[in-house]
Amino acid sequence: MPLRLNFFIFGALAFIIYFFISENKAETSSFFGFLILMSKIAVWLIIILLLVSFLSTIISYFYYRHAGNKLDIHFFEKETRRKGKRLKLQASIANIFKPILGSISTRFIYNNLDLSQKFILHKKHKRKFLSLRPGVSSATTIHLPDIKEYQFKGALIYFEDLFRFFSLASFTKLNEQFSNLPKKMNISEVESEPKATDAEEIRIKKLRRVNGEWLEYKKFEAADDIRRIVWKVFAKNRELMVRQQETLNPFASHIYFYLSFYNDNEKSYLHPSHLQLMANYYKNVSWSVYDALLQQNFDIKLIVDQAIKPNAASSDDESKAEKISLCDWQQDTHVQDWFDPRKGSIIFLHSLISSHDVEELLEKCDVHTKIFYVDLSKPFVSDVAKNWLKSIFLKPKQDELSQLQQTWPFSPMKYLIQDNHKKNLQLLNETSAEVEII
Repeated sequence: MPLRLNFFIFGALAFIIYFFISENKAETSSFFGFLILMSKIAVWLIIILLLVSFLSTIISYFYYRHAGNKLDIHFFEKETRRKGKRLKLQASIANIFKPILGSISTRFIYNNLDLSQKFILHKKHKRKFLSLRPGVSSATTIHLPDIKEYQFKGALIYFEDLFRFFSLASFTKLNEQFSNLPKKMNISEVESEPKATDAEEIRIKKLRRVNGEWLEYKKFEAADDIRRIVWKVFAKNRELMVRQQETLNPFASHIYFYLSFYNDNEKSYLHPSHLQLMANYYKNVSWSVYDALLQQNFDIKLIVDQAIKPNAASSDDESKAEKISLCDWQQDTHVQDWFDPRKGSIIFLHSLISSHDVEELLEKCDVHTKIFYVDLSKPFVSDVAKNWLKSIFLKPKQDELSQLQQTWPFSPMKYLIQDNHKKNLQLLNETSAEVEII
């Protein structure tokens, strides 16, 4: 609807003034006559301004529709003194004229028809009465809270008059993607030894097993030692298998960094907002550990449990960060089937993985495997949420994060996840692998 609330408020006030004047026509004082004269002058001035602004808005709107509706956007980060790095969005339109005494603003449509905040497109030319050069451009801070890919599918361009009585909207298509990369967190120093090597160039402190005990089987041959027969395999398949003789290799050059996003089916009933907040925290933690490992002289190979194609134009570090950003919870690839213990130096686990899957995974891990276990209930903890008495006297923030923290204690899935978390901790305490709880 092109008519805004201001138009109806102005109409109501004009009717009240007209009614007041009509009721006092019999008044003969000079002051009342002067008041009537000044009122008429004011009304005519307002009408002229309104007509000029409205007509220029109409002309600007139809010129834009006729000339083309190409909107260019790009994202960048800007450092501020108070709030640190802020994400900025630069938007510009070439074939457009700013209405006289009016304004042009826009709202972006992204993902599942979500709308950004509304902002003016001509902040630099805001004080100009009339701009003879076509084109508007403006940069604004945009709030994208989740660590994921945002797909900008379109934008609404609003042409508004001086008094905001009329608002003419035009839709323009967009096909832009932006990956909100994970943020670094303060974590302790991380150390790890690689297991895999492409070339024997770097000597490691601890010898690693290669094609040895517990790692590979082969069919029994006449020259094999019968003490290496795996009777469990024989009981299942009726086929004699033996463990290959292990060898110890002092060389390795790669840290294989396994990052699991497996979400047990029982936990898939979580609210999408809760799952997204957990994913944000998990991605920030995993990226912080990855970044800390870059301080060592090993090549790190990031392995995720889903097919991800980062932007080819990104640098190597940005490509890894984008790879983490594009991941999402999945129920197809079980962590115990996906993890390769011969290569994996580090594996990330979390409290959405069932204790049964964790137990099977730990059977494949050895003392050279480092496990980072992330408690996904931590992002829901806040000082006000922990103490309900404080919430009576301290008004909590009304942003989305605070609302999720307030509703989390009443979520039925909270207790199931906490119970699963305790079982996982018990299993991790009993394993021979190195474990770090985050």
